[in-house]
Amino acid sequence: MARALSIPPDAEELKLSDVEVTLLIHPEHRHLADRHFDAVFHALRSFGYWYGRYPYRTLTVVDPAFGARGAGGMEYPTLITAGANYLSPARRWSPEGVTIHEFGHQYWYGMVATNEPEEAFLDEGFNSYSTGCVLEHAYGPNRDSTDLAPGVAWLGVPLLEIPRRPDPTTRQPPSRGATAQLMDAVWLRPFGPSDDLALNAIRDLPFLNYANEAPIDEETGWRRRYLRAPQADELARRSWEYLDTESYGLNSYARTALMLRTLEGILGPDLMLKTMRGYFQKHRFKHPTVTDFMATVDEITGRKMEPFFRQAIFGSGLLDYSVSDLSSEPRAAPRGLFGAAGARRTETDAGAAKPPDDDANRRNKVLLSRRGDFVWPQDVELRYESGAPARRSWDGVYRWLRYDEPGPKLRSARVDPEGRLALDVNHSNNSRARESRPMAGITWWCRLLQWMQHVVYFYSGVS
Repeated sequence: MARALSIPPDAEELKLSDVEVTLLIHPEHRHLADRHFDAVFHALRSFGYWYGRYPYRTLTVVDPAFGARGAGGMEYPTLITAGANYLSPARRWSPEGVTIHEFGHQYWYGMVATNEPEEAFLDEGFNSYSTGCVLEHAYGPNRDSTDLAPGVAWLGVPLLEIPRRPDPTTRQPPSRGATAQLMDAVWLRPFGPSDDLALNAIRDLPFLNYANEAPIDEETGWRRRYLRAPQADELARRSWEYLDTESYGLNSYARTALMLRTLEGILGPDLMLKTMRGYFQKHRFKHPTVTDFMATVDEITGRKMEPFFRQAIFGSGLLDYSVSDLSSEPRAAPRGLFGAAGARRTETDAGAAKPPDDDANRRNKVLLSRRGDFVWPQDVELRYESGAPARRSWDGVYRWLRYDEPGPKLRSARVDPEGRLALDVNHSNNSRARESRPMAGITWWCRLLQWMQHVVYFYSGVS
C-alpha cells in the first residue's frame, strides 16, 4: 500500500492512533460481541491506512433492541448503531457488514461532508464501495441468506425471484390486512409481494427451492441491486427527484459503488487508492461536490475522465459490449486477376491452387457489438487452439466492429477480458466460443427441471 501511495512505510501519515471502542450490546447478542469488535478493528485499520487515520479518541457502537430496526444502521460522529440477529451464521457477514458501513460514514460524510439530500451518492455510494473493499479484504465472499422470520436468517436464496417494476404508477401496494398476513405466512414470502399476485405463488416457495450456501462477492451484490432498474434515473439526482425509493436506493448505493469499481478497473487498483486517498485528504472537514471529486480524479491521475463521468454519473445509458459472432474457416482458394500488366493471370475455382487445410491457416472472423449507449474503449482478447492469445483494442464508438484476418484456428473471443468494467449490464455476452459447450445448457436445464419438480411436489402436498 505504501508503494501504491508513494509514501515510505514508516511515514507519520501512515501511523494510526489508539481508539477506545465501546460496545453497548443486548444480553441476547452477547455471543456476537467479538464479531462487532473485529469488524470495527478491520474498519479502523483499513480506512486509516487507505484514506487517513481516524481523528477521534473514542468510538461507541450501539446494538439496537429487538423490534427497533429503524434505530439500527445509523451514523453520528464517534457513535454508530449496528444491527444483529440472534441467529447470525458465521459465514454471513452480519453484523460485520452494517458495522463497517456505519463506521465508514465517519469518513463519508462525517469528515468529507457532502450534501446528503442533494448528492446522496457521494456519501452512501462512496461508503458502499469502501465497505465492500474492507469486506473483501478482511473476510472474503459473503453468503447470501433469507430472513425466514424476524431475527432468523437462513443461508439459502430462492432460485426464482420476480423483480419489481420501478414505475410506482404500475406497482400494486401490498395489502396489510389479516388475511394477507396469514397468506404471507402460508407462502413463506420473505421478500414481500411483487407487482403480480399470481407470480408470488410461483416465486416464493419454501425450502426445496432454495440454493444453500450461495457465495456472493460485493460486486455481485451491487449488480443484483443495480440491475433491477438500471435506466430509471441518472445517477446525479437530488434525493427527492428520483423516480421512487427503489431508484434512490439502487443509484445512491449500488450503482455508485459499481461506478467506482469501474473507475478502479480503468485506473488500476494502485492509482485508484491514491485517488481516493487524495480526495479524502484534500476535502476532509470541507463540503465538496461531485465537481470537486471529478477535478481531483483528473488532477491525481493526469487523465481527462470527463467522458466517463458524463455517462456514468450524468447519464442513464447502459454499458453493454458483446461478441456477437465468431467463426474460423479454412481459407478459400484465391480467385480473380493477379499479377502485373503483361503477366496477369486469372485464377478460377477449377484452376486455383487450394491452400493447405490446417489449423495454422484459417480465416478468422469476429463481430463485436455495442448494445448500449454508454461508449467506452474495449480491450479484446482472441484465443487460438495453439499459440499465445492476441490482444486488440477497440474505441467502442461505432455500433460494431468486425475482425477478418488470417491466423491459427480461433477458439474464442472476449471483450473486457479482465472484467474491469463492473457497470457492464450483461457479462454473459462478453465472450463467445467457436464451438458450443453442451454441458452449460445441460446444467441450466437440470436446475430448471429441479425447480419444476419442486413446484409440483409443493402443490401436490397442499392440494
